[in-house]
Amino acid sequence: MVVEEISDETFPFRVVFSASILDHLNKVDESQMPGVVRSALQEICEASQQLRLNTVATALLKGGWRMHASKAFDAMVTVVDEFKGYDATLFLYSPLQEQHDYLEGLARSYGLAR
Repeated sequence: MVVEEISDETFPFRVVFSASILDHLNKVDESQMPGVVRSALQEICEASQQLRLNTVATALLKGGWRMHASKAFDAMVTVVDEFKGYDATLFLYSPLQEQHDYLEGLARSYGLAR
């Protein structure tokens, strides 16, 4: 993961995290992908907490086509649950309306949607 603090006041974000979970070398099998997702989001949450950020936004971390949205969401929710003491809001975005609606339904079923 790469963390970049931004000092440009015209940029809308104070900090940008760059985390990739793509496995182009196929060293990670399907059963290991949720762990990769959890690890990436844990690092982001830990760094966000250290930087005292109160808002974090991310795309659904699913490694492209490698993992179904619900499985990726479940992995991410596990991490969110671990950081209950961290007073911040996590926004999860999807550029696809159908996937957005699906994720919103999952979030509501977990009691997480606003």
